[in-house]
Amino acid sequence: MVAYLVKMRPFKSELQQVIVVSDEFVLIFGIALLFALYFKQYEADPAYKICLCIIGVVVLSFVKNLSVIIVLAVRSAYCKFRTWVHKKLGADEQRRLRLKREREQEQKELEDKNLDQLDFSHDESLTTARPSSVGLQDSTNTAINTNLLEKSLLALLN
Repeated sequence: MVAYLVKMRPFKSELQQVIVVSDEFVLIFGIALLFALYFKQYEADPAYKICLCIIGVVVLSFVKNLSVIIVLAVRSAYCKFRTWVHKKLGADEQRRLRLKREREQEQKELEDKNLDQLDFSHDESLTTARPSSVGLQDSTNTAINTNLLEKSLLALLN
């Protein structure tokens, strides 16, 4: 069994491979001690020592497996916590960006609404002559555009 585990490596994780192989060696060692105890018919004192050795090996294997389980559980919990935090921070960042876009959209709509509400009908400069052909600009048209721009900015600021 140990030869198969060492040669074929049936587990993906190297840690799992080492744990299973070490457990197999502990079993082989325990079985060898039990056979020695059974066939040799030791007196009480050597038999007692062999039994304590078997118990010690089993306890040591148990502690090793328990510590590996604890380490793997802590590592898994840390990875899940880290993923949760990254998702939470990412969601907070997305929410902040969404709120910023909504504020910008509301400001743009408010500006458009303010521009729509401006009344320029009483302004005489808007009714002045326009150039007769497309693409021609004279100083009067430029003055009208500048005057209109100044009035819109003043209206927005107020």
